[in-house]
Amino acid sequence: PPPPPPTPPPPPPNPLSLHDALPISTLDELWNRRNYGVLSEAYASDFTFAGPTDRAFTRARPYQDLLQSLSQAFPDLELQVDEVYWMGNEDEGFLTSERWSAEGTHTGAGTYGEPTGKSAQIWGITQHKIINGKIVAEWMLFNELDLMMQLAAA
Repeated sequence: PPPPPPTPPPPPPNPLSLHDALPISTLDELWNRRNYGVLSEAYASDFTFAGPTDRAFTRARPYQDLLQSLSQAFPDLELQVDEVYWMGNEDEGFLTSERWSAEGTHTGAGTYGEPTGKSAQIWGITQHKIINGKIVAEWMLFNELDLMMQLAAA
């Protein structure tokens, strides 16, 4: 019998699977697992952050403080990434956009006042600029006014 046809080479890697994994895993590690060590692994040491209510800073410590204040106010907060979009290339870097949702119970004092015991939903968008496999900039926006209204509702 004739020899079997040669096995075709594997398809090239899907770039989507390469560039949506970093932001998804980073958001999970920071928000759900509270693993702030990922800031030194996935982020450039001098990354910039811009967020809601004019929060803006450089480097990991202030970002970690923001995340810890949210997890203190909502200890059971769980975030899920709903959609990821990206564009770019290896030479110029990548821009990603993640639409996410989170839910938690306001049982801790802090940024949002004394605990209310109320469940709250947060919807947000985070964008990353990734160069050479490191996040060099992050922009985040979430429904902070709506969050405060949820907590104040009678």
